[in-house]
This record gives sequence, structure tokens and C-alpha cells, in this order.
Amino acid sequence: KSKLYNRNSANRNSANRNSANRNSADRGADQEGGRVTSRPRSSIRRSSKRRSNKHIEPVSAEDTTEREKLPPVLDKEQINKRLDDLTFINAREEYDPINFSIWDYGGQSVFYTLHHLFLTNFGIYLVVFNMDEFVKNGEAWETLKFWLYTIKLHAPDAPILVVGTFLDKLKGKRDLLNINEGIKELISRFPVVVENDIDQLCFFPVSNKYGGGDGIQNIREIVEIVARNQAYINRDVSLRWVRCLDIMLENGKEKKYISLDHAKEISKSLGIVSADELEQMLSFFHDLGVIVHLTSTENLKTVVTTEPQWLVDSLGKVIRDPALHPYDEVELEKLGLQHDVANLFDLGLASTDLLEYLWDKTNVEFLIDLMKQSMLLSDWRFGVKDKEYLVPSMIVQEHDFANTLAEGYKCQFDFSRGILPGGIFERLVCLFVGESVSNPGCRKPELYKSFARVYVGPVDYFELTKQDEEIMVQTKDPELAEKVLTMMLANIRRLKTEVMGKDLDFKVR
Repeated sequence: KSKLYNRNSANRNSANRNSANRNSADRGADQEGGRVTSRPRSSIRRSSKRRSNKHIEPVSAEDTTEREKLPPVLDKEQINKRLDDLTFINAREEYDPINFSIWDYGGQSVFYTLHHLFLTNFGIYLVVFNMDEFVKNGEAWETLKFWLYTIKLHAPDAPILVVGTFLDKLKGKRDLLNINEGIKELISRFPVVVENDIDQLCFFPVSNKYGGGDGIQNIREIVEIVARNQAYINRDVSLRWVRCLDIMLENGKEKKYISLDHAKEISKSLGIVSADELEQMLSFFHDLGVIVHLTSTENLKTVVTTEPQWLVDSLGKVIRDPALHPYDEVELEKLGLQHDVANLFDLGLASTDLLEYLWDKTNVEFLIDLMKQSMLLSDWRFGVKDKEYLVPSMIVQEHDFANTLAEGYKCQFDFSRGILPGGIFERLVCLFVGESVSNPGCRKPELYKSFARVYVGPVDYFELTKQDEEIMVQTKDPELAEKVLTMMLANIRRLKTEVMGKDLDFKVR
């Protein structure tokens, strides 16, 4: 029987947006999320019975003949190398295991643009909030709402555990019941949330003050029980798929990725000749988090990333919180890159020299292309000699809105029926700037964290403003207004298809 690795994500905090990254908890920012594996709200029994094997249909003579034509999964030498007495001893001792990988998602807003790359239905998500702060000021409610809707958008079927920390700071049962009352209406909107039947709460209170922590063992047990109820955990997987995965991971060790054509060659050599089966296999392993295979565009489809952690680390070297993860200033000064770093953190502009340094001059073109296709980065060619790229999520300067259009033609895109997902505004800026760059006569855009003025020529422009759960587009030119509205709708449809998923909900007014 083959062991599959249930690559779990875990969100939210400190870290280079890296799953492995790093400090798993925005200790004060209160919202973390973790991917592990779970099951929805109905009551959960505390027995972890092993399931009986599925009924296996008899194999027909015709099927047997066809299977005999397939190449062997392993040759005799490989079998002898892998199988010894210890193999069978370990198999008996490790009967029916589940292997979890825990991913920590950066809780700072700079990391929000990366969520779609790593949130899948094959995981359990832990959404963590600080109960002490909730009691004092109720701030955690909006953060809870944001994360619950974010997971619903990208992983609508994945179970969620809501976890409240700092149990030791609460005054008693009354505080717990008040918190429960404060969030249960929100929780009720998400049927995949696993409720705490033991404490009769819709969340799991914990304290980690003394290491072992009150409530933490309970969560471990619930996570395992929920995991064992997931269909993909109990799915039978072809040994040819597993062998194909082994070879892909081996061949991708140096570059960290292989081409789709290479994956096709490997699968064909193992008797996987159907394009549909190859697609199913890659999708399955992507959802498990063992590989990353993005399919939203034709260019992204051509690459299979064989080391997801490397991808997370690489993107996190560019999209990062400088307060938590500064660069090595001594080395930057030695290389003359201080100005480049200042431009990235202040203006969201990354030079080619800086990207080559951050990525050790390895796979630079691939990573730039991936960020372009994911709308995390766009070309920037406004009066600069050296090539630069715009990374909108790194823009931190706020606009004072004193010098904006007071009158004109306005259109508002209202996302308040759910949330305005992290990264929507930044990606719209990316797309509009990319279109502006392609027009040689355009003036340089004026870009801020929540505001953008984008020129469509030397004089004419439109403005994008993000406020609360809305994005407003505005211009004073009636002809340009119609054109911009068409562009805006097309870009949001593209985001919905390629990044945010079909559940992205908004209305136009």
C-alpha cells in the first residue's frame, strides 16, 4: 500500500509567506491558519477505527491481458534495493498512518497575494485568533471573517477549525460563552467549520502558556479524526502514479521543477498514456501539495514545480515584510544594492540585479514568468535605463486623497456580500500598468497602497481606489469611462477565472 503525503497548509502569520516560514504565529496579530485535514460540523466521534478494505471487483481476463502489456513499475534490481526484512517490519508497525505537513501562512497583508498558490481542498485549516484581544476590543471578528471567506474562496470543501488562544488570560467560563456568542453567527455561514462538541462551543480554546497547553491535545485528536473522514485520505492510488511522482521529484531536484513535456515522457514510460489520466494525476498531487501545477494559463501549465517549499521561499524573498524579515544590509552595501532594496520596499519596484541576487541567479526567468502569469509582477518601463518590475503588493505608501478627482464618472465594485480578497486590488494595478506599459505614449502611473492613477496617454487618466470592501474606478472623460469600465470587468473576470475562483462575489453600481 502506498503512503501519500497530506500536504497541509497552515496559515497565517509571521513568515515569509512561506509555509515553512517561519514563525508560526503572528503572536499579536492574531490570525493564523493552518492546513492539516478535517471534517465538517456534524458531531465527531472519538473512535479512530480503521476502515475495512474496499470491495475489490474481480479482474477480467481481458483486463489482465492489457495490464500485462504495461511496463513494470519497478525492475528487479529496484525491487531488491527497496525491499528487505525491515520494510515488512516497518509496514506492520506503521499500519494505516497519516503524514501531515503543516504550512504557516504569513498573517501580514503583504502575503495575501500568494494565498491562491497554496490553498487547496486537500487540507484542514486552523484559523487562530487571540481571545484576550477579542474580549477587550472585538478586533478579531473582522480578521476571522477575512480568513474564513478566503479559505472558502480557494478551498470551499476543506474543513476548518477555529482556534482561540490565550485561554489562561480569560476570567472564566463567562468570557468563553461571550466569545462564542460573538462569533457563532459568522461561523454558521461556513458549514465546513468543525465545532467543539466537548466544550459545546463553535471554536477550540487553548493556552500554550506552559508548553503542553490546555486544549492542544484535543485539537490534535480532532484533526486526526477529521482527516480520516476525508475521501482523499482513503483513496486508492495507482502504484504507477506513485512511481511517476517519485521519478518527477528525483528529476526535479536540481532545478526544482520539470517541464510538462518531461512529465509526459515519464508517465508514458510507466504506461500512463492518456492525457486525461496525466491531468488527473498532476491535479491530485497538486491538491496534496506534493507538487505545484498551476493550470489557470497555458504558460503556467507547461511547468511542474517539484519542490513547493522552494517556490514559497523564492516568492517570499521578494514579497516580504521588511520589519520581520530584513535583508542582510552589510552584504547589500557590499554589492551596491541598497538603493534597489529601498525602491522595492518604498515603491514596489524590483530591479533585475536585485531579483538575480535574491534568487542566486537560479531560475530567474522562470520565477519572473510565474509571477507575471500569477499577476504578482508586471514590467515597468517608464524612463528607466535598467529593466525593472512592479510588485504592487510591496507598495506601502498611503495616498492622502487630497489630489483626487472630486467629480467625474464613477463606478463602484462592491464585495461586501463576502470579502474583498487580499490581492485583488494589487492584481488589478498589475494588469492596468501592464497595459499602460505597452503604450509608448503613456505617462508614468502614480501608485500607492490603496490608490492608483493610471494614464492611458500623456494626459488622460483614470483612478482606482480601494476602501473597505469596495474598489472604485473614476475618470472625468465620458468616452474613457466606458472604455475603462469594459477593461475593469474583463480584468475582474480574468481574476475570477485564473486566481480567485468561481465563488468571488461582487456587485457593480
